[in-house]
Amino acid sequence: MKAELWECLGKALIDNAELLEHLMLADSGVPVAGKPKKWLTWLLGQQLITEEDGVLHLSGELLNLGIQLTKPGAERFAPDMEENYIQIREGCEGYLDAKRDGRMDAAAEQHIRVRHSARQIVVHLRRESLGLRSFIESGYGYSIRIADRIRDVESVIGRVQRLHEKLGLFSYDSLYTLTQGDRALNRVLINDLLGAVSNNRAELLALLARLDTLTIQIRKQDTRLKKIHKVALYLQSGGSFDLEPLIDQPNAAAWVAASKQAIGGYLFTGNSPSEGLDAIEQLVSNLPKAKTKVAAPAEAESRAAQPVTRAEGTSEEAVEPFAAHHFKAMLRDLVATNQPQSAKAYWLEQGQSGVETGIWLYALDGFFVALQAYAQNEEGRSLSYMLVPEEAPYDRISANRQVTDLWLKRSKAHA
Repeated sequence: MKAELWECLGKALIDNAELLEHLMLADSGVPVAGKPKKWLTWLLGQQLITEEDGVLHLSGELLNLGIQLTKPGAERFAPDMEENYIQIREGCEGYLDAKRDGRMDAAAEQHIRVRHSARQIVVHLRRESLGLRSFIESGYGYSIRIADRIRDVESVIGRVQRLHEKLGLFSYDSLYTLTQGDRALNRVLINDLLGAVSNNRAELLALLARLDTLTIQIRKQDTRLKKIHKVALYLQSGGSFDLEPLIDQPNAAAWVAASKQAIGGYLFTGNSPSEGLDAIEQLVSNLPKAKTKVAAPAEAESRAAQPVTRAEGTSEEAVEPFAAHHFKAMLRDLVATNQPQSAKAYWLEQGQSGVETGIWLYALDGFFVALQAYAQNEEGRSLSYMLVPEEAPYDRISANRQVTDLWLKRSKAHA
């Protein structure tokens, strides 16, 4: 590290001394206030301070440095979990003894010591989790050899397993024994530390399962690549595969593809040449005749246009629509009874045999639409009656509804 970097670090620490003090004391971080200054931006760029969702956190390096400077003498912080547990236990004992004796200043110092040790564990767990996740997302190492990747994955699995086992020291029973029911220690160890340890242990277990699955996949990929490599070397050296034993198996027809055959054939005529010639002549005589292209007809001579007289008596009366007669009968019943008429009931009583009800309803609906359009466009009036459909309930697997009946009713405008 060059002298210029040390100088920049010193200026950044001096310029953000108050913020660093707040970050050292705040377990949940400090919200970002406005636009970061120059040296704060430098600390963020060097990842000595991290930002997550608008909240600033101290990095593990600065937290270690702060704890190192606040410890008396040559006492040093060890990142090992067992050593952390010992320091927390000693800090709790000193805090409880000082509080029992009424030495509040000493109790505050021991409480800060416990808080720093607990925060160091939380930061360490966060870094391990982020490092493991980045290792998985970056492609399980940077080596192109599968053997090296398997070794890297197994190394990470071993490290995480050891960390997971060491986190077993920080259980509810062990931490509650250290706090002895003190509310200040419970807030630090039970609420903050134990909550973070539980969350990280669950996440580590999920990542371990993911790493185990990745190891199996990489091993399978390694096995396939080795087989492919052996086959490629065998073929490059001039080797060939004898597939006859495979084709002779009883189940060969299920997985052996049929070979492509050319369009053609051979005529086996026996041993006599005369038999061969007779067979060929017979075969040729039975072939279909070749198609000949018909010559294009000569262009017809142009002739003058001749008038075409329309023959008289060729007009025929229009056939009455299928539904017209029955619709008139329903309309007469409507006028006579002044009650709505059911098209389905009418057809079941007076309809034509052999014609289904659905066809009748479809024809009736089309005839009424044409009649309504004619009255509106040609005569400029609306009909005094209308057809109201009766629909079946919605099907649970479809948004369409089936029309089951049509009712002929008087229109409300003419009622």
